[in-house]
Amino acid sequence: MSELNFLIPEIFLFLGTCILLLVGVFSKNSYKLIYRLSLLILISLTILLFNSHVDETKILFNSFIVDKFSNFIK
Repeated sequence: MSELNFLIPEIFLFLGTCILLLVGVFSKNSYKLIYRLSLLILISLTILLFNSHVDETKILFNSFIVDKFSNFIK
C-alpha cells in the first residue's frame, strides 16, 4: 500500500482532468473558469512533483520507475 504514495501525482492529474471535463460539460461559457482551474491543477501538480524526494524507486513489479528524470519529464 505504501507504493501508491509514489502514484499520487498521476492520480491527482487524472482526477483534475476529469473534474475539468465535467465542469466544462455542465456549465456554459466557462472558458475563464476552466483556464484558471487548469492553471491551478498544473501549479499544484508541479509542487507535488518537486516535493517528492526520491532517488530511484521501482514499483508495480518494476513496471513503474520513479526517479528524478521521470519527475522532470512529467
